[in-house]
Order: sequence, then structure tokens, then C-alpha cells
Amino acid sequence: MMICPNCEEHIVLEDYENTSPFQCEHCKTWLELEIDESTYLGAKQTALRIVDDQDLGEV
Repeated sequence: MMICPNCEEHIVLEDYENTSPFQCEHCKTWLELEIDESTYLGAKQTALRIVDDQDLGEV
């Protein structure tokens, strides 16, 4: 479970490897799962980021 950076509601993700953009079920903001494998916090860190309109053109 993660928290939407826009509305701060909980989001349940079924696949933590899927990085394709999706909409928050609460606020309809487009989000993308960002995976950082080269972090000092551990082997892998995941975060949700808001996708802007330019990035959505690629979907």
C-alpha cells in the first residue's frame, strides 16, 4: 500500500514492478511508480510521482 502524493489517500498496488502511468482512484491524478535501485536506503526504493501532461503523451 502506498500514499497518493496529491490527495494523500492510500493506494493498493498489485504489481510493484509495473511502472506504467495509472490514475489515483480517489483524485484521478495520473501517477507513476518510480523505482530506484541505486539508493543508500537499501536495495530498492519505490515512490509514487505525479505524471505531468508531457509524460502522458507517451501513453
